[in-house]
Amino acid sequence: MQTEKEYILGREINALRCESVGEYSLPDYNGDVKKVLLVKTQVYPAGKFVGEDLLEFSGSVGYEVVYIDGENNVTHAEFSTDYEAAVRINSESYLDSDVKSTVLACNMRLIGPRKLSVKCSIDNDVRISEKRGYAVAGDAFSEHEPEFIGETAEVFTSAFASGELREINEEILSIDGAIADEVEVLASDVRADIEAVGKTGGGLELKGALKVEALYRNGESGVKIVEAEIPYAEVVELDSAYNFDTFDLRIDTSSKKVSVVPTEDGVSVCLSASITPKVYGVRNSTLELIGDAYLKECGVENEYSEFGYTEHICTERQEDVFDMTSSLGDGELGEAVDVVCAYASAKVESCEPLDRAVKVTGEIRVSAIACATHDDGDAIYTPIKISLPFEKNVNLSCQIYDNMRANADVDVTDVKMQITDNQASVSCNLLTTVSAFSDRRKKCLSASYTTDEMYPRDESVVTVYYPDASESLFEIAKKFHTSVSSIAVANRLTESVFATSSAPLNNTGIKKILIK
Repeated sequence: MQTEKEYILGREINALRCESVGEYSLPDYNGDVKKVLLVKTQVYPAGKFVGEDLLEFSGSVGYEVVYIDGENNVTHAEFSTDYEAAVRINSESYLDSDVKSTVLACNMRLIGPRKLSVKCSIDNDVRISEKRGYAVAGDAFSEHEPEFIGETAEVFTSAFASGELREINEEILSIDGAIADEVEVLASDVRADIEAVGKTGGGLELKGALKVEALYRNGESGVKIVEAEIPYAEVVELDSAYNFDTFDLRIDTSSKKVSVVPTEDGVSVCLSASITPKVYGVRNSTLELIGDAYLKECGVENEYSEFGYTEHICTERQEDVFDMTSSLGDGELGEAVDVVCAYASAKVESCEPLDRAVKVTGEIRVSAIACATHDDGDAIYTPIKISLPFEKNVNLSCQIYDNMRANADVDVTDVKMQITDNQASVSCNLLTTVSAFSDRRKKCLSASYTTDEMYPRDESVVTVYYPDASESLFEIAKKFHTSVSSIAVANRLTESVFATSSAPLNNTGIKKILIK
């Protein structure tokens, strides 16, 4: 009987908060900041370090600030601030980890004509794989062959894999006749959509497109936005890919830069970025525990403990269209209003398990730039920030447990905004991923030592025993220091009763047991 077992445990730490703060002074070639129109952020993870008892990770937050300068020109500035965070681990059991970091909130203030102060709150979802062990101490198993009853635990197990980093250099816009010094990229957004996933011999193949948006200005022609798609196909090697129940897939984008390149005919706007495909695999591994044990020939002293573990119940993804309307109040918007660009993010505030569903509540935050044309023909750019609560139910294809907990991730895409009579109407797609878990505990055997008490068997003695309905066959066999199989044979018990020897004898119709 194997009493020492190794298994891999998945552990998740959600919404680990940290901050990134700093100040930035504009260089001499930038004009003074008169009005901030838009602040775009992107997290760039730098790396992780595994210490004796800490997993430390760090990175930077990149900021693209679109603003109106002292001469009423729309321009921009770029800078970054650093962040770091840590979680406690046992370095001896640590195997691997993955961190997904997102900007939760960004507060930027103008503290001088040419100086910005920023404070950014970052949410970190940390996933850790750890090697654990289960063992039963004592000589009962090492020197004898005990009778035992088994317990099974469906333990949440995870694995990580990354593909190779690849450089992307693609043109997203060509402007004939333009002058490079007059074209300025103000802000950009790069999102990787995964459109198809296929299993290969040793892993997964991810196919999709990088969705690129760039906000730019060409001389006096105003602020415009360009959209482009760059297809990709990436392979991630992942051991036992076929054995995982579900996958969390993503394409990490780093070193993103949208720049202006002069050409013979004008100007080319190009994207340069590094992409890395990542896979997070989830499954439950069945771990065989020993619930109880005894010896037929001598006594034992047993010790018990509670085995705590997490079971992955299910992961569901649901896509919905979300529409909202918000009043902008009194402002300087004229009758003819165009929305130059609109971006949105979601903040999840709670996940409440319902009957076969999880209710996800939170807030959708939208940032946009509106352009109003006044009677004198001047274009006036105005920042718009609105936020509205959202609530949605994600249906689950699994049983709901009393001690179940859930976490959710909401991705906002395809943001559209229209403004009419100072009313902003926003439409977007919400892709919600809900993972449900159950924290469980089972009583199991932790040690079994032999005693001097002996139980010799007399094959000629037959005992008639009248069990309580709450007793099981295993408990009866343990009491008389015999085996479940011997009782089953002597009493011609059905296979179903024998197979459930750890269950009470309720509803079996058994009134008496012969013990030989």
